[in-house]
Amino acid sequence: KMGENKATGYEHTELARAYWVFIANGFSVDIASPQGGKPPVVIDGEDMGAYDYAFLNDKVIQQQVANSIPLANINPDDYEAVYFVGGKGTMFDFPNNPHIHNIAKTLYQNNKVVSAVCHGPAAL
Repeated sequence: KMGENKATGYEHTELARAYWVFIANGFSVDIASPQGGKPPVVIDGEDMGAYDYAFLNDKVIQQQVANSIPLANINPDDYEAVYFVGGKGTMFDFPNNPHIHNIAKTLYQNNKVVSAVCHGPAAL
């Protein structure tokens, strides 16, 4: 939370749109979060498009989101890329997270893709 009553979390559109791009290009996608489980999300109704709604209405994807992998359980050697989604919540959760630092560092040092969008670079 920011202040007393402003909810934070990841930005839905930043996950949904990237997810579809990755899938369309033949990649499998794991969803992870600092603590695992269902991470807090911010949905901006004014910015929602067809792919964003499709993501919300896909039961398999929503199960994957609800059961996100704890970052502590991620072995960076098992991945070709990492994509850090933005949202104001990342400003609190990413900067000092040792698991995030390990994932990004390991992928980078192995010439793999480290990417982020919007507030996601707080991970770096």
